[in-house]
Amino acid sequence: MTAQHQFPAETNQSHRKNAFYPSVEEVASIPPLYATENTPAADKVVHLHYSVGRCDWYIAEVDPESLTAFGWAEVSPGCGEWVYSNLAEMEGLNAQGYVIERDVTFEPVRAGDVPRINGTPSDRSEYQYSAPLTAEDAERLGELLGLIMATCAEVSSGKTGLPTGFFLRSYTRDEAMDALGLEFLSHIAAGDSEVTAAGKAGGWLLKVTSESLAIAVEFRRSQR
Repeated sequence: MTAQHQFPAETNQSHRKNAFYPSVEEVASIPPLYATENTPAADKVVHLHYSVGRCDWYIAEVDPESLTAFGWAEVSPGCGEWVYSNLAEMEGLNAQGYVIERDVTFEPVRAGDVPRINGTPSDRSEYQYSAPLTAEDAERLGELLGLIMATCAEVSSGKTGLPTGFFLRSYTRDEAMDALGLEFLSHIAAGDSEVTAAGKAGGWLLKVTSESLAIAVEFRRSQR
């Protein structure tokens, strides 16, 4: 990308914390389209990370002229795959105020080392607690998380018409369970009661679900 060829103006800039497009220098370091086609998927290097809700895009190749990008994306829960996307179309998506954000702290990394891509739980070591959970606490936590997920699945089903099983399959994945558990425990650690923490964790899960579904619908519509 040259100084004469710049990214288009952002249409949703006011909804974002950071710029959607990377710098000219960052783009110059990303391989062009098809440059890594003979590289095993796990060994491809992903240079950019975009997300909204539980939707993620990890970019490995970019054509700065057409803004076509190739990388790993999970737009529907449990359906991650290597696909082509268009950065301009992604930037323009706005589903009820939800927009796709670029992770400006993301550093280039081998795809096989990204937890979301290789299927291992994300590193959430920033959450620290004063003592490990006892077996009784862990059993109680499991019961509470199950109740929160079941309640949220029913609410989401009522709003969308999709079966509750669709949401429960997404919620019961290890990564989702870990994230929900940590969300709940963070409120407990802050001094909230179980009831208050459960309500806040449920609200968080419903918000993430709404974001993911809204952007997934808009993304699928834009691909037609």
